[in-house]
Amino acid sequence: MNRVVITGVGVINSIANDFSQLLPALRACKRNIGSVSLFPTTATYPVAEVKNFMSPSGYRTLDLAENACEEAIKDSGIDPYAFVFSTSTIGMPELEEDFLLRHEGGTQNFNYNDALSVGEFANKLARKYNIQGTTTSFSTACSSSANAIGYAFLQVQSGICDSALAGGADALCRLTYYGFQSLKVMSPVPCTPFDVNRQGMNLGEGAAFVVLETLENAQRRGAKIYAEVMGVGMSADGHHMSSPDPEGSGASLAMNRAMKNARITVQEISYVSAHGTGTILNDHTESIAINKVFQEHTRNIYVNSLKSYVGHTLGAAGAMAIAITICSMKHGYIPPTLGLRERDQACSLRMVPQEGVDVEVPYAMINAFAFGGNNTSLVLGKM
Repeated sequence: MNRVVITGVGVINSIANDFSQLLPALRACKRNIGSVSLFPTTATYPVAEVKNFMSPSGYRTLDLAENACEEAIKDSGIDPYAFVFSTSTIGMPELEEDFLLRHEGGTQNFNYNDALSVGEFANKLARKYNIQGTTTSFSTACSSSANAIGYAFLQVQSGICDSALAGGADALCRLTYYGFQSLKVMSPVPCTPFDVNRQGMNLGEGAAFVVLETLENAQRRGAKIYAEVMGVGMSADGHHMSSPDPEGSGASLAMNRAMKNARITVQEISYVSAHGTGTILNDHTESIAINKVFQEHTRNIYVNSLKSYVGHTLGAAGAMAIAITICSMKHGYIPPTLGLRERDQACSLRMVPQEGVDVEVPYAMINAFAFGGNNTSLVLGKM
């Protein structure tokens, strides 16, 4: 089996227009979470928008993805053979605008096939970058991009291809904004995951992609290596359409499978990038699962939620956390969970202090958990 490394990273979110801007933003505890400007609304729930972003194709999700894909490919210095794309909103922002226009008696030449097809978005990007191998798409809600990267890892590891571009993108839209409001999980203030006074989640938008290739190929061409992808674990709760299993059984199974796949022990993990949405149920259940997996070692592991910076980017969330974790591993700095003043005693974890922590991260775990109990965990190792 091939060892698989990450040699290119591309990212765009509410605090950084590219990967180089991440570290300064994280150290400055920067978060651009505020009122919605992308569409009119009387609701006051804040979001993490990508400001001043132009969408030349007319599809915001696609253009966010293109921005991050180009950066990742350029950063790696190779043309990846395979492509794995993920999203959850697809062309919903534009579909909503067209619906409103038609509702008011207007007409517009709008391609519904493009707007509603994850595969078509993937094909557009694959054609743009002349990707010659397989093109695959995932849409498993908030675990979409973690699954995309996990799948790409397995392809490269098994020798199906020697390199792949993988990640995800999502744009803010009315469907998700009002949908999560109807579930009563949106916070009226910037989110504070794991805090005793947390009030829910903030939606965000953005894209993150990485280039994976075999270690042998990367070393042969003298490429810079950000991290090694050690393992991936996936599971399904089979518990409820939107609520996680209260015992954290599916989440803990994904984490255990990731470490088994990586062939490392719980004692070797020093940092967990939690899914950490800021909702009462998610944070509590994830805490139970982490404690179930790491047991006594839990007190030695730093835990944070990066959604306190960039909001919940839905289909892009897993890849976003991976990109930020790579930044942490590269620079030896783990950022805090912003706004965390008093940890909920029901979430018995070792949270990163508010000033962040300068520490080497030899192995990190990234969690991405989705509606329907779609759970994915990945393990990265520092090279």
